[in-house]
Amino acid sequence: MSALYWGRDGEAFGACYAELAEDVGGLEYQASLGDLCQNLLARRAEGLVVVLAPSCEEDLVVLQELRPMLLGLPVVVRLPSQEDTVTRLAHQLHPRFVAGGGLALSSVASIVGSLVRASQQKAGAGLGS
Repeated sequence: MSALYWGRDGEAFGACYAELAEDVGGLEYQASLGDLCQNLLARRAEGLVVVLAPSCEEDLVVLQELRPMLLGLPVVVRLPSQEDTVTRLAHQLHPRFVAGGGLALSSVASIVGSLVRASQQKAGAGLGS
């Protein structure tokens, strides 16, 4: 079980995530949208948590093409700005959480860690049935 991260501030987010979420799966950076798509298709059954950190509104427009692959997965979107259009586009991805630009990376990392733990517990409960 791990989290897939695509977008801006990946190294800084990874450092926060490593400090706060030592007991959960790792964070895997996706260098491109192609890599992200490949992992979403190949590893969907693993219960991935997806973190998207687009750098601009245009990135969010492109991310709309991934909606079918993201459905049913816990998704966190870090907004590049607080503009209404950006917020609306982010919500069209059906995320579990939308993080505004002013929210600290450590807070977002904590939320992602909680989502990974919840996914692990859900997967563990499914094995015991």
